Amino acid sequence: MSWKTVELGDICDISNGSTPLRTNKSFWENGTANWFTIEDIRKYGRVVNQTTQFVTEKALKETSLKIVPVDTVLICCTASVGEYAITKIPLAMNQQFNGLILKTNEVLPEFLYHYCSTIKEKLISVSGSTTINFVAVSKLKKLKLSYPPISIQKNIVEKLDAIYAEIDKALIASEVNAKNAESLFESYLTEVFEKNEDSKNYKLDDVVTRLTNGYVGATKNIYLESGIPYLLARHVKNNVLKFDERTYISEEFNKKNKKSILKKDDVLLVQSGHIGHSAVVPIEHEGHNCHAMIVISTVKDILSGEFLSLYFQSNKMKNLFEDMRTGSTIKHLNCGDVKLLMIPIPSIEKQNKIISEAKKIENLVNSIKNNMTEKMFQLNCLRESILKQAFNGELVKE
Repeated sequence: MSWKTVELGDICDISNGSTPLRTNKSFWENGTANWFTIEDIRKYGRVVNQTTQFVTEKALKETSLKIVPVDTVLICCTASVGEYAITKIPLAMNQQFNGLILKTNEVLPEFLYHYCSTIKEKLISVSGSTTINFVAVSKLKKLKLSYPPISIQKNIVEKLDAIYAEIDKALIASEVNAKNAESLFESYLTEVFEKNEDSKNYKLDDVVTRLTNGYVGATKNIYLESGIPYLLARHVKNNVLKFDERTYISEEFNKKNKKSILKKDDVLLVQSGHIGHSAVVPIEHEGHNCHAMIVISTVKDILSGEFLSLYFQSNKMKNLFEDMRTGSTIKHLNCGDVKLLMIPIPSIEKQNKIISEAKKIENLVNSIKNNMTEKMFQLNCLRESILKQAFNGELVKE
């Protein structure tokens, strides 16, 4: 039996979401009506049984906000275009989402829900050309859906649900394995830095030759398409310096901010954002400049830069950096406070041994995480392949 092809507008009423005025407390305080946003997908999943925010009956009466019924398929048409969900409770939603309310018994809500997981690229291709993608309702209505008889839809939905349940179990197991690998490295650092009796405490300012802020002024209009690489806090990823070759400054700007010009084996400590993340400067970044990071040059025969960076990665220091944050608007680490840190420092020989062992464990951890990342990628590819089969009529025999 052939599949029927229709436009979404032929089989669905489409409801727009909106956000009541936040300053009008009567729209929000003691609200009892569920109000859905993309955060609910991230927190609870795509099958919506609860929301984190609520609006009042007054908001429903005095604004354009509408309640959509159970089994409405929610599709994001602006910003995070293509995100989707299905609601199992009556709810209202914000302006990012449109609700697809079936007006025919020929299509199962769950079938439409699975279909919506396949249309992200289509939605993006028909979105407006503004800075933020936006899919007009008129364009959404024109998207085509092919569907078989109800009995076949039920079989497809049952198979997809069963397969997805197994894929989700495998994805969760992969995430757990990756987190366990990270815990292995954290446990090693805890053992080294919290139970090491061979160390002597030094004030950090006494064992460095330089501890200074990177450039802290406005960064607007200083970037060039080429020139001297300029390192930002976002370039410190997983305690490794990874420059993406997109941020440059002029030689003149570099000279004006020479106090933060980098040397090999300097330690960079992130001041805001991912506070406390650190990395050691490799030879290829020598002579470059940086922003929103503290630059530390150690006294080499007392303190290794690699050892200091490892110490900054310990749970003890992560917690301490959180407590050290200052600032009324943007929280950051104060350079003067970092200078006063007391650091347990063993002999250089012991430091090198700790660094060597840490690298072995870190390599093992990264290998496990890379394997888990690859596995998750393959599982997601499998999901897409199965979806393609489902909507090509290849998953279930008619």
